[in-house]
Amino acid sequence: MRDRTLSYDLYLWHWAANDVPGRIEPILNILDDAAAPESITPFPQAPFRDALQRVIGPPVQGDELRYECEVIPARDASSAVLITLGFPASVVARVVPLVARIAEQQDLVAYDPQECCIVPPCHPKQFGLERQNRPPVYDPTWEEIAQALRSMQPRGACYVILTNRHGDYLQVAGAPAQLTLEWRKLRANGFQHCVGGKLPSASGTVRIRCDVGPITVCKHQALTLDDILPVFQYFFAGEPIDALLEWEDVTPRFTQG
Repeated sequence: MRDRTLSYDLYLWHWAANDVPGRIEPILNILDDAAAPESITPFPQAPFRDALQRVIGPPVQGDELRYECEVIPARDASSAVLITLGFPASVVARVVPLVARIAEQQDLVAYDPQECCIVPPCHPKQFGLERQNRPPVYDPTWEEIAQALRSMQPRGACYVILTNRHGDYLQVAGAPAQLTLEWRKLRANGFQHCVGGKLPSASGTVRIRCDVGPITVCKHQALTLDDILPVFQYFFAGEPIDALLEWEDVTPRFTQG
C-alpha cells in the first residue's frame, strides 16, 4: 500500500496502437477501473527508471521515502504497460516537470490525474496514420502519408486511415487506380459520415475489390490516387475539404439498425 505522504500521482504510458490522437479518455477509463490496459503498447522499464534516478535520485534516501514507482508489467517482465509515480505534494512544482521531460524523451505520455491534463513537454499526438498490416505512425510527415497512399494495393495494403486529434478521419480503400474515400466528422451529438465523389454524378455502381471488400460504390465515387491526394493534403494541413469533392452523407448506414 502506498505511503500516505506520497499523495500526488503521475501516470506514464506509451501511446496505444489503437489510440485516437489527442483522445486519452479510453485509457483513463481503463485506469479508473484498475485494470491492466491491454491495448497500450509495452515499453522497456529500464531506460525510464535509469533516467529517473539520474535526474531525481533514488526513491529512498536515508530513512526518507522520496517517491514510489508502481508498475503494471507486460508479459515480458522487463517491459511495462503503465507506470504510476507517487510524490509528496511538497515537491510537485519541482519534480513533475522533470519527470515529464524524461517521459517525453522516452516517447511516453506523462498524465497528471489531479489536473486532468498531459504534462508538457509531452503532448497529444496531432495525427495518427493507420495502414493494413503495418504499425500506426503518430505525427507522420506529409511524405509518409503520401507514400502510404501511393503504396496501396488490393491485397495486403488496401487501406489507409488518417485521424486528427479531434477524432475526425479520412479512410481510403482499394488501389491507386480505383479506390473509395470516406470522411467521418465528429459532432457534439454523434458524427457525420460521408463518401467522396466527383461531379457530374453518374448512374450505375462499381465494385472495388480488396481485402476489406468488395466495396460497392456509385460510379462517380470510384476515385483515383490523383483525386484523393489533395484531399488528404488539405486535411493534414487543417484546411477545409468540403469543396474538394462531392460528399454524399451516408450517416444513416451507421446509425440505423
